[in-house]
Amino acid sequence: MSDKIKSAVELYNKGEYEKAIDIFSSVLETEKPTVEVYNTIGLCYNAVGNTEKAEDNFLKAIELDPKAPELYINLADIYYKTKDYGNGIELLLQGEYEIPDN
Repeated sequence: MSDKIKSAVELYNKGEYEKAIDIFSSVLETEKPTVEVYNTIGLCYNAVGNTEKAEDNFLKAIELDPKAPELYINLADIYYKTKDYGNGIELLLQGEYEIPDN
């Protein structure tokens, strides 16, 4: 994990979401995208109320690792909060298909 990512994760853990978003965004411009970066930046966007960008980042993370259950949980939370139940059900079915034993 790069120093930039460590710094951004620390900022996220401290609740400094906007600063973490800035660093994660610069990481995405200069480093290979990872599930951790997309997931955590999605959590940051969710925390500041930007559900569209949160959804976009969780979807990108799922593309990289469709077997990671926390990604489905995080995205399902977005769909629940925005009352997008159709996409929520579709997501859960996809998760059940991708991770049948979880």
